[in-house]
Amino acid sequence: MGAPACIKRARALLTTKGRCLSGRFLVEGLRAVLDALLRTDAVVEVILSEEGSPETADLIRRAVGARAIAIHLVRGDLMQSVSAVTNSQGVLATVLRPQGVPAGAPLLPTGSGRGVVIDRVSDPGNLGTILRSADALGCESVIVTPGCVDPYNPKVVRSAVGSLLTRAPRSFDAELLVERARVERVSLLLLDAGGGHSVGDYEPPERYLLVAGGEAHGACEVLCDNADVRLHIPLHNRVESLNVAIALSIALFELS
Repeated sequence: MGAPACIKRARALLTTKGRCLSGRFLVEGLRAVLDALLRTDAVVEVILSEEGSPETADLIRRAVGARAIAIHLVRGDLMQSVSAVTNSQGVLATVLRPQGVPAGAPLLPTGSGRGVVIDRVSDPGNLGTILRSADALGCESVIVTPGCVDPYNPKVVRSAVGSLLTRAPRSFDAELLVERARVERVSLLLLDAGGGHSVGDYEPPERYLLVAGGEAHGACEVLCDNADVRLHIPLHNRVESLNVAIALSIALFELS
């Protein structure tokens, strides 16, 4: 006997192509699914493991309420087949991707504002943590370059803990981003372990994007060459660098 249709739909969302074609992504875990149900109207369907607790199922049903959201019960092995973790909590939801910002919209709102540019970060956990920090620290724009891991990869979604539900990251090529930043008078602040101003001593401009590159190669040449300011985090005890998600979180906090 084949897998039920809800599992087939979920499996399709394990690939970047499937997520792009459907405009949907997976949210896994009780806390994350409840967050999606309570914060948005974007949940399409929920899948529960038959081996899960009655309390979990009751929490989900109460959060769904009278909305027309299908709840499917499946075998535990089928649930595990679409899970991004070794030991699934037995709760999964299919969610519509947030409405993207129009392509011609400004990088930042009118007036003062700040955001982040995430360049060539390939680790899903790092990207998810950055998205969560950017949301928590009041960033009004999150921009990823084509070299990043898909923001709707299940492992990114799990690390972001709800921060993808209401604001979709925008994607820009580095060249176009630099061009738009110049026209809109948005400063590009490059987080660079190699030098520049200490982030704790720097007074940021009213409108800026903080640029962070992946640990393996850093930011691309275009962003490095066109940065208005380079910033670093002073480190002690011969520590050469920090994880990109930790470094960007520290820098955002200091700049705020």
